[in-house]
Amino acid sequence: MKEARVMARSEEPTRYVDTLVNRARRLRRKGEQRKALQALREACLIEERSAWLWTLYGWLLAEAHREGEARQAYRHAVWLRRHGGDERRARSTQRLLDELGPSSAAA
Repeated sequence: MKEARVMARSEEPTRYVDTLVNRARRLRRKGEQRKALQALREACLIEERSAWLWTLYGWLLAEAHREGEARQAYRHAVWLRRHGGDERRARSTQRLLDELGPSSAAA
């Protein structure tokens, strides 16, 4: 009985994150970018080790012309991928970061 209860609790954050990602997609389609960003940010904070979520969040930030925050999200995703041993996806995410160009602090 205890095992089933623990299992159900551990699955709850994943379901909620899926709900948040779906909400973000729906809000983005409706043109509510700020709310979509809030939903994705919350998902990232729940599943903080999900490089996929941080990459998606970075992409949406870049689309909203919030390049500084997008860089931070992409950098975190690259770090997570490298520390997870996924060098191929780390390089792919690094390319997204590079496409943003130099930061205004570096210019």
